[in-house]
Amino acid sequence: MSDRTTDIRPGGTAFPSTRWSQLLGDKDGPNRNYRDGLERILTEYWKPVYVFVRRAWGKSTEDAKDLTQAFFTEVIDKDLLSKYAPQRGRFRTFLKAALKNFLADEHRTAGRQKRGGGKVRIPIDAEVAPLEELAAAPGGESPEACFDRAWANEILAAALSDLQRELKAEKRERAYETLEIYDLAPPPGESLGYREVAQRLKRSEPEVKADLAYARQKLRQLLAERVRLYCENDSDVFKELNDILSL
Repeated sequence: MSDRTTDIRPGGTAFPSTRWSQLLGDKDGPNRNYRDGLERILTEYWKPVYVFVRRAWGKSTEDAKDLTQAFFTEVIDKDLLSKYAPQRGRFRTFLKAALKNFLADEHRTAGRQKRGGGKVRIPIDAEVAPLEELAAAPGGESPEACFDRAWANEILAAALSDLQRELKAEKRERAYETLEIYDLAPPPGESLGYREVAQRLKRSEPEVKADLAYARQKLRQLLAERVRLYCENDSDVFKELNDILSL
């Protein structure tokens, strides 16, 4: 994303009210809330976990996959999610601490812990290749920083997918196209203003400005909906959004 990401940072956004307790619900209840919430967490966080393992231990791709599966199996077996309290800090900080403890135990037992357990299977194979550059680059970022960057990329990509789908349903595909060319992926080496974007899209400048403002507002809302699940208050939501757009 270009430096213009500051333009889509939250201003006076009214954040959604869904919280952690609503994400998971009652584990022993009759509905699917817990299972659906758990699946969402696995989907949003397996890539950061995988990148951390690859970066911290220098493990092979296959070993990192195994350890990622094993970590989330332990999360479920030990009911670690029930120990998370949003008022005490960010969920990703909590999860990184749990991951470090898991890896320390794995190291002490020299990998003799039983892995997998059959309780969780994450579809890693098809999506691991794009993570390799971040996970295996020499020098550079710490495992913690790599975790955070992978997390930010995942949340932003999911929100952009939501945005594209919603704008298509509203028959406002041009708004996404405008956001893409102006904010997300401007042509290499070019800095396009409203006039240049309007010329490329064969539209007027007022139309470009209106569509860009609308797409940015929708993206802010969709990002907030995703991070609000793991936050205790609006201040934490704002911090998480800033992190996503700056990492």
